[in-house]
Amino acid sequence: MSRYRDERGGEHPKVWLVDHSLSGYLSMMAALKHPQWAKGVVMIDSPVIAGWKSGLLRFTQFTGLDERLSPAAATQRRRTQWPSRDDTWRHFRAKPAFARWDKRMLSDYTDFAIPAVPNGARSLTFDRHVEYLIYRTLPGTRGSRMARRCPLGSSPGRIRAKCGTWDST
Repeated sequence: MSRYRDERGGEHPKVWLVDHSLSGYLSMMAALKHPQWAKGVVMIDSPVIAGWKSGLLRFTQFTGLDERLSPAAATQRRRTQWPSRDDTWRHFRAKPAFARWDKRMLSDYTDFAIPAVPNGARSLTFDRHVEYLIYRTLPGTRGSRMARRCPLGSSPGRIRAKCGTWDST
């Protein structure tokens, strides 16, 4: 986001950040760090942790239970490549969390979040080990900070947070 703004000489209107899962959480962190850049955040199935869950998260991180109870465990087994766009789409459509998505949204996710590599196959754009490390160190305080700025919901498979403007400008 900062590179995007730098390429435009730092001048650019505020934008809505719309992301899924860990990317949604990272967008929330960026918006908290640079509220002057973001109109708001739309997070889909993102790990926002606040209230009593925050204390539970810290406990599981301290004891190592988060290895089994958090999304960190799943990231280590996550598939990272598919032979084609159609195989990618079918893979995600078969997963319960993605099966609820509108077909057009899943198509956009397949086309833009999982790009084709030179041989035509599809590959995740992120390193799953980096994702694992981020999940292992999720701070439990961000959710409560965000909750003071915008409403947060907790229904999986739907938009979890939709914030208005951060300031009155």
